[in-house]
Amino acid sequence: VNESMFQMLTSNIYNDPILANIREWSTNACDACIAAGKEVKFDVHLPTLSETYFHVRDYGTGLAPEDITGLFSNLGASTKRNSNEMNGTLGIGRMAGLAVADAFTVDSYYHGKQYSYAISMQNGVPVTLYMGESPTGELNGLKLSVSVEYDDVSSYREKAEKLYQYFDHKPSVNIENINMELDVTENISDNWFI
Repeated sequence: VNESMFQMLTSNIYNDPILANIREWSTNACDACIAAGKEVKFDVHLPTLSETYFHVRDYGTGLAPEDITGLFSNLGASTKRNSNEMNGTLGIGRMAGLAVADAFTVDSYYHGKQYSYAISMQNGVPVTLYMGESPTGELNGLKLSVSVEYDDVSSYREKAEKLYQYFDHKPSVNIENINMELDVTENISDNWFI
């Protein structure tokens, strides 16, 4: 991908970058569990004033090191095209962290090792930087993390609370008293409500 192609495909794609970041990474977390044939569960860290970062951690298959660079340096790379059970096939959503920051990190927990990478923009295109690996006892999966500006901390909570009401599978969240239940005021039938 070159700079002009990346800009054409990503510029202004999200009218609400914070909501897009939460939605895209959370949807991908659900899809990772489905792809692994596991129960759909994922963890979300919403930013607080003392911990100004957002992350989503899934418990899918994780990614081998050779797969990370290809997926996070190329637009259009997707592992979902041959399935109707998963959302997204364009290979853009995982890059949503770049809509809210200049860089984000990816930790892949894969067969007893944690592989860490930074994804950043250089000369207008995404670049994957290997940061190291270490042994781990954690379950396979991915964790995507991005730093959050202080002014955006409350927006993440508000938008996540509204968004997760519509998720079939609710995440484990670091903040207490977050309401993720959809308020159904009137059932019209089994499939319709107000």
